[in-house]
Amino acid sequence: PFCGGYVDAATGEASEGLGPRIYETPYITITDDYLVKGLSMEQGVALASAPMVTSKWYKDLQSTGGDSSEYDAYDKALLEGDLLKYVEKFASNEDELIKAFESGWTYMMTAD
Repeated sequence: PFCGGYVDAATGEASEGLGPRIYETPYITITDDYLVKGLSMEQGVALASAPMVTSKWYKDLQSTGGDSSEYDAYDKALLEGDLLKYVEKFASNEDELIKAFESGWTYMMTAD
């Protein structure tokens, strides 16, 4: 079972306010999420395609503008602002995608 926040707190009140941080736009929500986790924007965008880590995912995202049942509002937000350059990079260079994905995945699996 999920146990969020401090597990040694007697009342659990120290965990209040630790829920997901949702903002007005998906773009702000995901960029904040990357920063809170300690990920670079590049790593965050690379991890967004899991479990289908291929350039095709980014090419299809671009070609449909995120307007497909395959993508949600958070995927579509990758086409905005500073994140778009990583979508373009990964769509055209799968080696760079794999490198960024491995870096982000390793970071997340060893973060404590």
